[in-house]
Amino acid sequence: NGTSTYVVTFTANLGDGNYGVRVTDMAGNSVNPGSDAVFTIDATAPAQATLALSTGSDTGRSLDNLSNLAAVTLDIGALEAGSIRSYTLDGGADTAFTGAAINLTGLAHGSHTVTVNQTDAAGNMSVTGSYTFAVDLQNPVAPTATLTSVSDTGTRGDNLTNQSTVT
Repeated sequence: NGTSTYVVTFTANLGDGNYGVRVTDMAGNSVNPGSDAVFTIDATAPAQATLALSTGSDTGRSLDNLSNLAAVTLDIGALEAGSIRSYTLDGGADTAFTGAAINLTGLAHGSHTVTVNQTDAAGNMSVTGSYTFAVDLQNPVAPTATLTSVSDTGTRGDNLTNQSTVT
């Protein structure tokens, strides 16, 4: 009569995938093809995100997790399409982001840790991805050189010598 409610219970555990249910009454009448009740099971969490300083932000040796910039970009990998994404910086508040990069500004000198989580459309949350990098905003101390009295053959203290091996 078109107003019946059916309850279907599955006795086997269904894996991730798309499923359909078709109702057929005792007389053999079925719903029209294409009118099946369709549902999706997604019990798999998204992958753990990967994080790294982008090429333009990694100012030290490649992959050394060191930058001399107060504003950096982190490249984020292993993201599930359509996932809801958020990050924290140094244990702060969750901040939503889209795309596959995070721009961080106003960073102080020192170590920083960024964590990333993603939640898929079914509500599965990934394992937290974490990345620690250092920002070095201090210039090195200028070097000094002083010849020892044995090596300093010019006027004492002028750092002038006629020796090719010095101390």
